[in-house]
Amino acid sequence: MESRLDDIDRRIVYELMRDARNTSAPTIAEQVNVSPGTIRNRIGQLEERGIIRGYTAGVDFERADGHLVNLYVCNAPVSDRKSLAREASVVPGVVNVRELMTGRRNLHVVAVGENTEALRRVARALSELGIEVEDETLVEAETDSPYTPFGPEGDAVSGEATAFVDLAGDALVVDATVHA
Repeated sequence: MESRLDDIDRRIVYELMRDARNTSAPTIAEQVNVSPGTIRNRIGQLEERGIIRGYTAGVDFERADGHLVNLYVCNAPVSDRKSLAREASVVPGVVNVRELMTGRRNLHVVAVGENTEALRRVARALSELGIEVEDETLVEAETDSPYTPFGPEGDAVSGEATAFVDLAGDALVVDATVHA
């Protein structure tokens, strides 16, 4: 069910996406010119409506314990996708399941394992559920960003990358437009 957000709700979502751990209601309240109590109430309403689904820690598993992170790109029958996603989410090692609105490659599963054998066990478990693993890739890094249209006007992005060019030797040139 769609829910309309006003400017204050959008700004709350933006700030929590940017850094939920270090963002306080008084800080957001000052930025949008309302009381901290209003911000706390709005956050509660956003949680109740299911817009804010929770707060998580981004973990670098390789640094934490030398673990590997693997992305499984899977096919699940559309009629069973939701139930298979729930079943996949309880496989030991699985940390994220994403359902996609496509015919093929419609289920992405992220798992963490201490070695490749642990990741093979996850692939076998997914297969035993009736999920076809089409591709799997070790994840090197992941970057999250807040949704900039919900951010402050004129302050959301300091520059926009307009082109990327790969050069020999793993060099990358980025063409950016910066608005002062």
